[in-house]
Amino acid sequence: MKRKFVKLSLASLIMFAIANAAYAGDDGSQAYSSIGVAAAPIPGVGEYLTNLDNENNAGTGVADGDMDTYLYNTSSNHPVEFNINIPVSVAGRNGTLRMDVYDIDAAQGEIDKVYVNGKYVGTLNGRDGIWGVNIFDIPSGVLKTGKNKVRVDIDVKNKGNWATNIDWGMISLSKATTVSIDRGWVSPVRVKRGGYVNLFAEVSGPDIKGEQSSSEVGDGAGGGFD
Repeated sequence: MKRKFVKLSLASLIMFAIANAAYAGDDGSQAYSSIGVAAAPIPGVGEYLTNLDNENNAGTGVADGDMDTYLYNTSSNHPVEFNINIPVSVAGRNGTLRMDVYDIDAAQGEIDKVYVNGKYVGTLNGRDGIWGVNIFDIPSGVLKTGKNKVRVDIDVKNKGNWATNIDWGMISLSKATTVSIDRGWVSPVRVKRGGYVNLFAEVSGPDIKGEQSSSEVGDGAGGGFD
């Protein structure tokens, strides 16, 4: 009985070692799979997308081959970074970031941190050898008109263990729900007691399509002063 116990223990140890070896890291054999990859969506109103590498570690706007590439944190072009251009005003607006990502070994301890314009927005989630879309909330005040830099730091707790692939990224703006009064004035500036003046305000905010607009509005009825 004692010998049988020893044999079973050794077998268990061997199986444990094999199981751990299987999850010790990516060996490059899964460098790319088109199975399950989501085609880049067609952006709608208030959505801005890139599936092209357009940034490097130096921040000079030159592609360095880190997008749609199976990348480790030991790769010379790590981290993954790319710009998403937003050509409209984003004042006071939040949004979401969507990315199609591959081979995120989250259950095995892979942690890939995601930043938008230097603001941490979350970690990638997924499964070994599987493509999947991740969505992150972007709080108000983070986005800006023009280039918005997305950065992914791969496998932050290890060195050269886990790799991933980022195929595309898209920022969707939330619809603005408030307007800002940029300036206001009255006309005429002088009036006799009991008379009326018109109140005007230049406001910026959403139009009926949810995009930013600027307009001048007036109080048609006017306002009285006693």
